[in-house]
Parts: sequence; C-alpha cells; structure tokens
Amino acid sequence: MDLTSAKNALRDRMPVEMLPFLAIWTFLRARIDEARDDGDRGDISISTVIIWVAVIAGAVLIAAALTALFTKYKGKVSGL
Repeated sequence: MDLTSAKNALRDRMPVEMLPFLAIWTFLRARIDEARDDGDRGDISISTVIIWVAVIAGAVLIAAALTALFTKYKGKVSGL
C-alpha cells in the first residue's frame, strides 16, 4: 500500500465531524508547501517600515495628547 492510498483509507474511516478539520489542514498544508517553494517572500523595503513606524507613533502621540487634554479639562466640561 503506497502513501496516497494509505491516506485515502484513513480519510474514508474518519468520522464525518472530522472532515472540516481535514479540509482546513489540507488547505493550510498546501499553502505552507507553496510558500516554501516560492522564491518571492514579499520582503518590504526599510523605507516602508520607517513610514509605518512613524504613522503608528504619530497616532499614539495624538491619542496620548487627547487623553491628557480630556483628563485635564474633564471637570470643566462636565458642568456644561
């Protein structure tokens, strides 16, 4: 019995409830094998990383400033 027929025999004896997990496992396994064989890993340039870090840092600074302003003036605004 070769490997393919052994896998098919095992699949045929599985409970029906296991078939979705088998399908997901087969799909993920195929994607992993494809990613290993593919030479292009989708590397991004350093400038893209710098831009993303700057954008995230800016968003954090704006959120911190708004939080500080809200905390400072919370008592004054609540009386309106």
